Amino acid sequence: LKISGEELEDTQLPGFSTTEQTLWAGRVGSGAIAQITPLKVVLILCGNTLAWEPPSRISVVSVNEFSGQVVLACGSQLHYLILTDKITPVTKVECEFEIACIDIGCVGDETESKLCAVAYWTDMSVALRSLPDLNEIVREKCGGEMLARSLLICMMEGVVYLLVALGDGTLYYYQIDKNSGALTQPKKATLGTQPTTLKKFMSRGAPNVFACSDRPTVIYSSSQKLVFSNVNLKLVAHMCALNSSTYTDSLVMTDGQTLVIGRIDDIQKLHIRTVPLGESVSRIAYQPETGTIAILVQRNEFVDSDGKHHCGHCASKMAVNASSSHPSVISSVTPPIEPEEIEVSSVVVFDANTLEILHSHELGKNELAMSIKSCVLGDDPQPYYAVGTAVVLTDETESKSGRLLIFQVAPSSEGGRMRLIHDKEIKGAAYSIQVLMGKLVVAINSCVRLFEWTAEKELKLECSDFDNVTALYLRTKNDVVLVGDLMRSLSVLAYKPMESSFEKIARDFVTNWMTACEIIDMETFLGAEIMFNLFTVVKDCSSKDEGIRLQLQETGMYYLGESVNAFCHGSLIATHIDLTPSFTTPILYGTSDGGLGVIVQLTPQFYDFVHELETRIAAVTKNCMRIEHGQYRTFESDGRIEQSVGFIDGDLVEGLLDMSRDSVEKLIDGLTLPAAAGQEQKVATIEEVLKVIEDLARIH
Repeated sequence: LKISGEELEDTQLPGFSTTEQTLWAGRVGSGAIAQITPLKVVLILCGNTLAWEPPSRISVVSVNEFSGQVVLACGSQLHYLILTDKITPVTKVECEFEIACIDIGCVGDETESKLCAVAYWTDMSVALRSLPDLNEIVREKCGGEMLARSLLICMMEGVVYLLVALGDGTLYYYQIDKNSGALTQPKKATLGTQPTTLKKFMSRGAPNVFACSDRPTVIYSSSQKLVFSNVNLKLVAHMCALNSSTYTDSLVMTDGQTLVIGRIDDIQKLHIRTVPLGESVSRIAYQPETGTIAILVQRNEFVDSDGKHHCGHCASKMAVNASSSHPSVISSVTPPIEPEEIEVSSVVVFDANTLEILHSHELGKNELAMSIKSCVLGDDPQPYYAVGTAVVLTDETESKSGRLLIFQVAPSSEGGRMRLIHDKEIKGAAYSIQVLMGKLVVAINSCVRLFEWTAEKELKLECSDFDNVTALYLRTKNDVVLVGDLMRSLSVLAYKPMESSFEKIARDFVTNWMTACEIIDMETFLGAEIMFNLFTVVKDCSSKDEGIRLQLQETGMYYLGESVNAFCHGSLIATHIDLTPSFTTPILYGTSDGGLGVIVQLTPQFYDFVHELETRIAAVTKNCMRIEHGQYRTFESDGRIEQSVGFIDGDLVEGLLDMSRDSVEKLIDGLTLPAAAGQEQKVATIEEVLKVIEDLARIH
């Protein structure tokens, strides 16, 4: 293809074969065009064509286009060639095993390659060989039973790496010792589920790596640590940098069917896209089965004396499809005698990839959407959106009626049209909806109710729990329901399917006005309350005292300084990278100030180590308010004042990375690293401490 302006058009190159597979093609340093196929190496220069044929089929090849160096494999044979204005064979060696992939990437500003990385089939190993003699320097086992499919030698921020991509989407990466060639500090990351191809490119003057797979990823270096950033494409099979004045700093990519020309934005771990809605959003749910996102929105509309509704730009009015419904207790809307302003709620469905507004379902007058959940119910394989509403009247202190709506949404590729399958009227506001063992559990005013999904696609009430002031928040895990009450903190219900009933197995008797809650594990629970605090409670299942077993014991208290609106199990880093501090159960939180954060559970040994580090940092640093750290993080609520416990301030600990090396050395004097089972503790070095904190910083 030839780039003509902004168009691509077919073209012909004399001597260039389009009838056989091309393993590599491009322009080399001499200005010649090279093409390597399984049968030959072709060099095209000034209308002349030269060819070199190997003794057997070429299986894999790597080319340094700057120097014209070529290393290719024919089964277990390695051939080293130089391409200038001619093709010069230099070295041939016979390897012990058949060769899976090779790379001769140059290091840094050097234009000539001095190393050749080789991966072998039979013993699943990778090796470094020197150029031009192809003598083996070092060999390492890699990846267990999975074969390496792509190699790359690359220097980023002064560190030389060998990246090894396996057939299952796993990436191993090593640091190469510049003096001995040894492979050190092996680490692993999971990039996808299919074989990955590694390609190097330049972005804003810095080298980066593009991992072509079913989950395309850009790999770059920050503070001499590799960082993995997802690309907003579903599949990339091959990629190369585009050398064109029309498309500067651009890449051309293909999924095997189409070509895409694109430019990499400022590389970052978190990509933010803003879509103006013109309405207030209260809830959001994602449905991976249909590739859609549903949100609950509210807007104000002005109704004139003729009954016509007027509103500004809003997402609900821009949907491709629209529908509406209202409770039976509300009559159809008639024009008011006097003009008025009303609040209107809608359920809006988006395409999860493009954020195109697919469908809007408007609720009745005085009916507010309160909760939403994507769910699969009972034996019905169809995914649904369950929406809870409340009818809010000005003369009522609390809502006395509402609805549960079950929507079916067509896949986004089929238009994402939403259809109301079932609606059930309830006596109160549906504050929260969760799924419990294929059934719908709903917080309705002071009750927690469980509904079964019948074969007739209807909701049938199965059991209820009434011991709440106002049940605002629900979380479920296995047969357990965590209830966050307006003012009575947390309680735990166990569902008894044989008896079709709830049993209250524990509760927190401390008064906490809740804003969110989450289940960490079956015995540990996390809560946020209105005075901007976080706390954790545990259920003591081992105690013989029934009173203790029924009481949730506070184990963690921490002043966050922001009001938490929601907790969600998950992580902002899509790639699971091997980190030194082992952690479990990452939980994201969102705050009313627009903040995002993550809470993780550290092992006891690492908790003690990082907590000691936190204490030492707090003793030598002051925040901008000149308040001691311990005082600032003190838990204060409803007349209670408790010292922070059970939490570590990650922002404070990561401040170590901004301190001078001399300050860090003084700070960690005598600090011991956590020891593995059966090993003795040892005094931590500055490199070991910095590595631990850097790995912690990469969690978010």
